[in-house]
Amino acid sequence: MRKVTPSFRELASHWHSGQWSALYAYSSSGTIEDIDRLLREIYECIDMCEDKQDDTGSLYAFRDWLLEERGDRE
Repeated sequence: MRKVTPSFRELASHWHSGQWSALYAYSSSGTIEDIDRLLREIYECIDMCEDKQDDTGSLYAFRDWLLEERGDRE
């Protein structure tokens, strides 16, 4: 059986830190209100995952998509 990667909205709903979070806003509406704030929160999640040695692949994919939306790459 193939593992299905969750959508970015599902991923955001899993990782948000509460109703004032940019990830929460994105998971609720599907719109990007502040891309820089959203990216900062994703980097925080990536840092937490790497500290715990969790899988960061989906978070990196989300980050890459946002960077493309913003018009740059890291």
